[in-house]
Amino acid sequence: MSPGRTNRRIKTSRVGQYERVAPQSGDNVEQRELTDWLLACGRSWLTTTDAAAVLGIPESHVAPTLARWRHRGHLFSPTKGLYVAVRPDYRSWGAVPASHFIDALMGHLGHEYYVALLSAAEVHGFAHQRPQVFQVMTPGRLGARSFGRVRIQFISDTSMAARPVDVVNTPTGTMRVSSAETTVLDLVAHPRKSGGLSNVATIVGEMLDEGKIDVSRLVDVAGGYPAAVVQRCLCRIGGQALRGLPRYSLG
Repeated sequence: MSPGRTNRRIKTSRVGQYERVAPQSGDNVEQRELTDWLLACGRSWLTTTDAAAVLGIPESHVAPTLARWRHRGHLFSPTKGLYVAVRPDYRSWGAVPASHFIDALMGHLGHEYYVALLSAAEVHGFAHQRPQVFQVMTPGRLGARSFGRVRIQFISDTSMAARPVDVVNTPTGTMRVSSAETTVLDLVAHPRKSGGLSNVATIVGEMLDEGKIDVSRLVDVAGGYPAAVVQRCLCRIGGQALRGLPRYSLG
């Protein structure tokens, strides 16, 4: 099921400020109940500090204590110090879909981000098949990560912070996704990570045909990309992709 869109569009990016579990003092949860407690509270993840407070144990005991639940597939850890609860319907995966925890992961790591390329195209409704990896744009250099069936590919771009993104709903909260216009330019900038030029042309053509792209916004966003990327939009994808683009933007 595709994440639902909210009405929020934001121009500048910042590291998400995610809520932390705040158990009442003395209200400890039994170890065997931790995952069920999280899910019943509408939470999907917690940090080492949170787990220590919830379970009433020292932080140094959290990793070995939760190892049993990780082995059973009830929890997984996408990065040191962060644990994500796995709903029963995803336990055969060994994880939950990346859209369920990407905001928490990037907030925990302290990196700005947005969901990008084919993963963003899917959110916007223009993917012919589900991407094999979940693609994320970030200014940092992060290696690809795999958790059971879930694979995340990070694309490093130090200029990504100023690009417009949409905030969309997920089953566990929200995540940041490149706007339709940002998605078009990113696809053109990274054809090898987007299924090749033919696939990029197909996606962009469909977005144009269905009126998904606001040309005036596309013009504004294009100013933040290298001239070579803008030129490829014209020469390889087709002139219709950037109708009205000022001549000075072509370099």
